[in-house]
Amino acid sequence: MFQFGKCAKGNACMYAHVVDPNFKPKRRALCHAIARGRPCPRGDACPYSHDPVSTEDGNAAQTRRTSSNATDETTTRDLLMRWRFKIPRDARERQKTPTVNLAEFFGQALELVAAGAETMQQVINTLASDGGRFRMDQLLKDRDFASVDDGTLGIIWRSQLLPLLQILAHENVLASRVIEVTHGTLLNELYGTNGNRAVQVFTAVLRCLTMDAAVQPDDFETSLLVLAGVLVMNGSAHVNPGFQGVCETFVAIAESQTMSGLASSHLLKIQIRLGIGKDLPEASNSKTKLKAPLTMRPDFVVKQDLPGEMSDDGPRHDNDHADIRDIQILPTLQEIQSDRVEYLPRGNSEEWHTQGIAGLIDRHFRLVREDTVGQLRDVAKFEYEHLQNPMLVRQERRQGARTHTYRNVQLAHVHFDEQRGLQVALSFDQPPELRNMSATKRRTWWEDSMRLGSDALVCLLSSDGSATFLVVAMPALPVPLSTDANTQALPKPLHEGYSLSADPKTSHVIAHLADPEDDATELLARFGPGQDGIQRSLIEFPGVVLPAFEPTLKALQQMADTLDLPFANLLSQGGREPDVLPPAYARKEGFQTNLGSLTGDNSPLRLRQDQQFGADTLLQNSTLDVAQQRAIIHALTHQVALIQGPPGTGKSYSGIKIIQVLLDNKTAGKLGPIVCVCYTNHALDQLLEHLLDSGVTQVIRIGSRSKSEKLAQVNLRSVAMKHDLTKYEKEQRYKARCAIEAQAASIDGLLENLQKAGNYAHVERYLDRYHTTTHAQLFAKEDEHGWRRAGQGGSAGSLKDWLAGGARQHHTRVRSLGTLQSPDQDLFAMSHEERKMLLDYWVRDNAEGLRNELAIYLKAYGAEKERLDEIRGELDVRVLSEANVIGVTTSGLARNLKHLRKLKSKVLVVEEAGEVLEAHLLTAMLPSVEHAILIGDHQQLRPRVQNYDLSCENPRSQVGLDISLFERLVQPRQGNGERALPFVTLETQRRMHPLISQLIRSTLYRNLQDAPSVAEYPEVSGMRHRLFWLDHKQKEDGKNEHMHTTSHINTFEVQMVTSLVSHLVRQGVYRAEDIAVLTPYLGQLRKLRTALSGVVEVVLNGRDVDDLAREGVDEASTANNNLPNGTVLQAAEAPTDSLAPRNKITRGNLLQALRLATVDNFQGEEAKVVVVSLVRSNDQRKCGFLRTSNRINVLLSRAQHGMYVIGNSATSAHIPMWREVLQMMSEHGNLGVSLALCCPRHPEILLEVSEPDHFKTVAPEAGCSLIIDARQPVMGTMSRALSAMPPAKFDAVIPNATRGAMSPVLRALRFNALRVVSIPLANCGTEGVKDLRADMLEMKTYREVDLDETPCIFTQCGHVFTVETLDGLMSIADHYTVDANGVPLAVKGNSEPFSYEELKACPDCRGSLRNIARYGRIVRRALLDEATKKFISWSNRAYVPLAERLQKEQGGLLTSADRLQFARGNIVLERGRGVQMEIINELKSTNGRYKPLLKLRKDVRDFMQKVSKEEQPFQRVRDMVETVRRRAVFDADTPTFDFDQTILQTRGHLLATALLIRCDLIGISDLVSAWERLPPTPNKPGLKVNFSANRIDCGLLTEQAEKSMNRLQQVESHVFWAQFAALELSVMYGPADGRQDMVRTMDELRRVAHTRLDMAKDLCRQYPGQTANVVQEADEVRRMLDESTTNSEMRMVVAAMATEFSGTGHWYRCVNGHPFTIGECGMPMQTARCPQCDARIGGEHHQAEDGVTHAGDIERDFGGLHL
Repeated sequence: MFQFGKCAKGNACMYAHVVDPNFKPKRRALCHAIARGRPCPRGDACPYSHDPVSTEDGNAAQTRRTSSNATDETTTRDLLMRWRFKIPRDARERQKTPTVNLAEFFGQALELVAAGAETMQQVINTLASDGGRFRMDQLLKDRDFASVDDGTLGIIWRSQLLPLLQILAHENVLASRVIEVTHGTLLNELYGTNGNRAVQVFTAVLRCLTMDAAVQPDDFETSLLVLAGVLVMNGSAHVNPGFQGVCETFVAIAESQTMSGLASSHLLKIQIRLGIGKDLPEASNSKTKLKAPLTMRPDFVVKQDLPGEMSDDGPRHDNDHADIRDIQILPTLQEIQSDRVEYLPRGNSEEWHTQGIAGLIDRHFRLVREDTVGQLRDVAKFEYEHLQNPMLVRQERRQGARTHTYRNVQLAHVHFDEQRGLQVALSFDQPPELRNMSATKRRTWWEDSMRLGSDALVCLLSSDGSATFLVVAMPALPVPLSTDANTQALPKPLHEGYSLSADPKTSHVIAHLADPEDDATELLARFGPGQDGIQRSLIEFPGVVLPAFEPTLKALQQMADTLDLPFANLLSQGGREPDVLPPAYARKEGFQTNLGSLTGDNSPLRLRQDQQFGADTLLQNSTLDVAQQRAIIHALTHQVALIQGPPGTGKSYSGIKIIQVLLDNKTAGKLGPIVCVCYTNHALDQLLEHLLDSGVTQVIRIGSRSKSEKLAQVNLRSVAMKHDLTKYEKEQRYKARCAIEAQAASIDGLLENLQKAGNYAHVERYLDRYHTTTHAQLFAKEDEHGWRRAGQGGSAGSLKDWLAGGARQHHTRVRSLGTLQSPDQDLFAMSHEERKMLLDYWVRDNAEGLRNELAIYLKAYGAEKERLDEIRGELDVRVLSEANVIGVTTSGLARNLKHLRKLKSKVLVVEEAGEVLEAHLLTAMLPSVEHAILIGDHQQLRPRVQNYDLSCENPRSQVGLDISLFERLVQPRQGNGERALPFVTLETQRRMHPLISQLIRSTLYRNLQDAPSVAEYPEVSGMRHRLFWLDHKQKEDGKNEHMHTTSHINTFEVQMVTSLVSHLVRQGVYRAEDIAVLTPYLGQLRKLRTALSGVVEVVLNGRDVDDLAREGVDEASTANNNLPNGTVLQAAEAPTDSLAPRNKITRGNLLQALRLATVDNFQGEEAKVVVVSLVRSNDQRKCGFLRTSNRINVLLSRAQHGMYVIGNSATSAHIPMWREVLQMMSEHGNLGVSLALCCPRHPEILLEVSEPDHFKTVAPEAGCSLIIDARQPVMGTMSRALSAMPPAKFDAVIPNATRGAMSPVLRALRFNALRVVSIPLANCGTEGVKDLRADMLEMKTYREVDLDETPCIFTQCGHVFTVETLDGLMSIADHYTVDANGVPLAVKGNSEPFSYEELKACPDCRGSLRNIARYGRIVRRALLDEATKKFISWSNRAYVPLAERLQKEQGGLLTSADRLQFARGNIVLERGRGVQMEIINELKSTNGRYKPLLKLRKDVRDFMQKVSKEEQPFQRVRDMVETVRRRAVFDADTPTFDFDQTILQTRGHLLATALLIRCDLIGISDLVSAWERLPPTPNKPGLKVNFSANRIDCGLLTEQAEKSMNRLQQVESHVFWAQFAALELSVMYGPADGRQDMVRTMDELRRVAHTRLDMAKDLCRQYPGQTANVVQEADEVRRMLDESTTNSEMRMVVAAMATEFSGTGHWYRCVNGHPFTIGECGMPMQTARCPQCDARIGGEHHQAEDGVTHAGDIERDFGGLHL
């Protein structure tokens, strides 16, 4: 204290009073009271500093420390607290002299805004408060900037004004949706009264920006963003002359600036709103100006009927507008009824009703809407006309969307869900064909038909003139049972009460409004009182899903409002010469693009935009070819880069390299996340997987339809779950949820009242509230004369009596409703008809009032739901902003546009851009984008359109909706005045053999080159030519009139393709995924799928699955037991590695099986061999889909090694591209009426086929007939040798034999149940194969083996061995009875358990031999042994953690037993154990106490199911075999599958059963013990128990354990039985229980329990080694019986049990081969017996019995296995 001059002890102080020259007093923090400008109440006693000046440097230092360590949460929180102290809390504080340094105040605020979302939200909300705006006023209101000199203004600008603008324009602030309102408050504060403050402030800003010679770009953009925000927030700003002048100055300065995409979009907003600037789009954004004649060109010639008011005939309907922002997405009733043709802008922009970017957006909105909604409109019109006049003869409507119509629609129920909103259950007539079906068949029919599935779009039409679009609701997810006893029982899910199939006469569907903005009460009113007699129909549009097009249309409407589309001068040229500049970020001074990642060795290489770049450096080390390098440089130097990638040229590879370069420059260019957009989910998955494989991190995928497991962890939802909400967001979420909960209660009440609006009691309340005079007259107990009214029984009686009265025949006409409503009217003088009319009015008026009130609550609910969505969106934006790459589909981007527009993403990369509708790409152009890279090929598939009238393929169409933006920019249509943008074409293809690539090189890509590697492709095995067109004249099938489809079928081609594919697969060279079958039609796809499913595995492209679903139930699913659409049919002959039956239907991916697809869905894919079915074959030469070069291009460019086209050349020859292709193929001998095959062993033999059956005779074994002929003697001998034997129970191998072979010898062999090898000999003809070593005994090669004497076998891995070699390797004599020559005669008896200790493999490569039928029994039995060993090890290891968890849960219950409280009411524990545990859990007194125990109980039950007998490998195989036998799938003599039953492992199931009973005992004992501890007061709840069912379970366990000789479980079962008895006795015993019958029952129960314990004790003495763990437990239960109490602290002994299966335990086999495990040292310590067969397994002193062997294979292979 001396150093401070404050030592009070003086000379008495024990410390020296010497001045320290180096002493520096520690600076104290400033007192909070002083900081606020108030006197400190502590005075000198305050421990904090009262000197603001002395702490100023400290505060600055603290600020610097916070800046240098922004991640320090504590420091940031401290800074936020101190900053808040600078804001006055009330008017009294605001009146005091300010002591706050404004520079420091706004500087710290900016620092906090940049620190993160948490502090940013608090700062913005605080600034928007009264105190925060007071500080802003101190800067903005109390200063006259005009009178300040430049020097002072510059200081104010840098220290105060610029930080404030930076706060308002900060990316964290602009990206936040939850603070949009408060941010708008701050912008309004900046605008001031009448905009005078904004004029003064921004005039000062302009002075500051222009003080220096050059304008600082960052400062200018910051000011521009705030200026645009102020303009948007204040609608009158654009008419303020002073403010307009400021804006004009900003626009003038901007013309000389290089700005970011975000700043450019805000500049465009200013220009549009004020009508200034040279780049202003030709059409104004104002709706009034849009419709004014001034926007039209003077020489405009109207060739179309224009939209809305611009039409000469007026609007077509109430949804026909010139401004697309006024158009509803879904059609209105007037639109449905309209007969006039809709306005569709044509391709020539000069004919549009509005020009420029606005016209471009308008055009694509109308066209996309017509392509989707137009079909629905036309179909709805057709049905509406039928409703209006049911007797009208119906004409066939024009081809359009498929529909299903349901009649007699009624409102069955209205339901409100807090998550899903208002839902309605609609009833309609069950389809006639279902009314006589059973409920199960009806349910199957609805499921298979896929009708009215989740998210299906439907339209409700009424004859009274209404149309409502609805969406079928998704079934609610199952809600787990609540563990809170105070929680009310959950209502029954709506889908369970209202289903499609439950009722034989009526179906129900649950739906909600398609447009949340629609008034749901209007829908309810249409079913309300007075709506009887109205006919209603429900129209379903299969395959039409609202999310597929609605987000895009809404996004276009939003863009029409803002017109903030980047690259406007390039996308809508308006006759101007396009000038494609480098990206805006690359034009910044000093920016250089780092190309190091392209050089291969990461050598330094920089690209400057203002210099010519040479690719020589790249060529030295890069893996890119010249065209790819040129494409990448082009992409990096053009703001809109177009890269054309012909088939196989590496478009995706180039795109990945571009992204890698951009990521290397992300920081330097402030690029933000790179947005990657693809049209399909499959393409997006591939792109993102390749990026991850190349080392790119921070990748996020938006959307839930990914099939990639690799991308599961980078899905937006998965990543967002790892982030937490900010404090402000949590508060807002809580408030929103509370509000929704309150609104839901009110809505439920209103719906209930609305349902009872006609109830007399409700009518009385209505009259009492709104018609008091009427109520008094109607419900008065006495009349005006004082007489008491008779017959009144409350409100119901009064109304009923009144309604029944009145004259039935009135001499005068019925008075009007207005007259009857008069208060002066005598209600009792009214006629009967008048009374009914008045009551109907009251009911209707009451219902209308309730609906009006309901509408208010629904609107409030919608606002709160939107609030919750914004909070979740805020979190999503934060997560996305941290990403390097964001992947999303075009439709997903439109759905998430609100979030993505908040990002500062400067780069957009679009894959397969030529396949994307221009509308989708326009919505992908985020306002912040400065660089768009479009990669695609306009000469491949165009975008899909539903309406052929809108396609450019239609010669009558002037629209061309399916022309992509990529194609329009690369190849503009003539007459539009547009010019092509520069683009680069990749030129080296690495996919097709030159003979195949020549087809597209000569027709489309003149400069296409072949990589050297493609010329080295091998020939197609089994084929004479690698490219061939099989020409035929077989006509296509006639159309099926019952199918609503335009598809086509050619049965001949189906059969031909099936035979050819079978021939190719049997070569043994190609894996199934190497072959693809393509066809242009879904009808042919269905037929091919059915035919090929019996030959190979078939996988459908995911998009084809969806297309088939839209077509409805197809023949393939019908042919395969009505299996669901889109499944993968797995062939019976295909090899398998699993024990599952091969006819199981699963959904697969393109890498698992042969690929079958339509042409349109195979773009971007490839296969080694492609087989094409053209389908069309007719005299009219109608080529169908394949008449355009785009589809032909895709079709011809998918094959790598070979391609085979099957079709009628005459049908296609008139198409120009087909004509050239046919000419080339004819010149090279690749066109003919017969297809040439090739036998690899006898290539000189000519084999030709022209019919499907020819394959069986010409190439019966996928080779040639010479092989069969040469083998006849040997096969005949073998056949004679086998004919004397009974039907074989084993598999033999005959070289080259196949199931389809025609040889009589093979037929004889098959009759003897001989199976054949799956890899045929026809593959053996190559020189390499002939040099393989085949005989391991004599070391002969395959070339040296005499096949007539020694048959050979080809393995799946490609090696070949003699039968003798493999027989010896497989030890066939050990498993079969053989003759003297080693020929198998019969199967030996059942082999011992686990005798197949080694799984044999190929001698050369250790490849699997499991697919060789001859050794199938041996290999598969070994596999079953392996599986059983794995099962044993797993079951034991899985048991241990369950037992340990039970011990933990019991310990928790014992330590917290005193905290268990009981509520009033009796407790009854009866019936089964599961019911008892549920009752305990649901007691209000438990408060979730037993929830963990019940969770464990469920896990134990699951484990018990997994270890049951039925789930074990041997039993499962036996069940499958028996199923096949019962179905007679194979021959009648299919052998049974017999095995030693002792191999089934019962121990795991017994352990699980005992553990489950123990689990229940713990819970019940805990409850009973707690009940016993209650004092015997009158309020003590009653407890009634009956554990007879529990004891029966224990008895069953006793029987099972005794039968399997599991002594431990046998003892446990006796102890459990006795313990349940003890528990029941403790509850039964009491003072009131003295009845003799009760006493006898208790004595008998106690006696049997003691007997059980005696039996347990005897077993413990006999088997001490197995039962030592439960001896103490049995003694404790005996004490419980004797004392009739459960007051026990006994804990379960499971630690020793766990040790049995873990730690140092070892596996052994008993003398009979059964496995068992021993803990501790590794050998038995006591006399013990095998738990399976009771054989002795251990003596004393760690000595095993004779015959016990160490099971090393189990320890070695499965010892470390975990579940």
